[in-house]
Amino acid sequence: MAKMNLYKKRGYFVLIIIIIISVIGTAYGSSSWVENTERSASPIEPREENIRANATEDDVHPFETSMEDSWTVLLLGKSDGFPETTETIMVAQIDPSGKIKLASFLSDNYVSIPEHQDHTLKTVYQKGGVDLLKDTLLENFGVYVDHYAIADFEGFEEITNIIAPEGVSVDIEYDMHQEDLSGDGDISFEAGEQTLDSEEILDYMRYREAAPGDQQRVERQQEVLTHFRKELLSSQTLAYVPQLVSSLSSHIDTDIPTGKLISMANTLFNNESEIETLTLPHEDSLEYNNYSHTGQIIEFDEEEVQETLSSFLDE
Repeated sequence: MAKMNLYKKRGYFVLIIIIIISVIGTAYGSSSWVENTERSASPIEPREENIRANATEDDVHPFETSMEDSWTVLLLGKSDGFPETTETIMVAQIDPSGKIKLASFLSDNYVSIPEHQDHTLKTVYQKGGVDLLKDTLLENFGVYVDHYAIADFEGFEEITNIIAPEGVSVDIEYDMHQEDLSGDGDISFEAGEQTLDSEEILDYMRYREAAPGDQQRVERQQEVLTHFRKELLSSQTLAYVPQLVSSLSSHIDTDIPTGKLISMANTLFNNESEIETLTLPHEDSLEYNNYSHTGQIIEFDEEEVQETLSSFLDE
């Protein structure tokens, strides 16, 4: 019995860590390319204030799922410099087989916010916390959220240092040089075999060259996540648990019930499928604008994005 409890405890932390690594690493890379892409747009007047009643869980939406089937988690990544701004916003869907799908929402998306003026998605948490952000996602993207988990980027580096203290070996296919306009530092890697530390791994995952380089970026993310997953599922994972628990306690806030995590973790050990990712809106279907009350924003076709997300989660 003790051995089984230890197994479940180990599985519980493995699932949490994989989700955290995914949100901080994958989503950080998915959203940061927007901030590093040159774009020009003429300032235009803001749309009229859009005041709407808060959405409720009873609202009809494209793909609400039963708690007995797949369940969703709102994953938020906060930077150290702006604790109330969520630069990383994702929804993870986890099904009974252990398959994880991650939908990343660009932080500059211009959205309708219940009972507030339209603004960027990254400002919603500051205005009304998790509940308002859940309502906003439901109203604009049609996605219902069951639970939430909030982490910061520093947590990714700490966890990486524990799991892979000697670094991660990667084969960089070509030179990577990018000026980082978001203030996180330039990215510069030479082609060839290299061992990257935690900070460099984060840069490697978030680097995005000019379009159509998104597929290559996703492949790099999967490469790193696969490495971490193998490490976490190895027999050495038990040695990491005390440090990982200590690190997680100061870098994550979640309302996911322990029992649900344990149940899903048990299936995770027998699941070899990759984590599937999606970025919304797609770079080919977005439009940049500039409003006087927001600055640079991204506009998108709400119906098209909802259809894309529905197909992704339902397939």
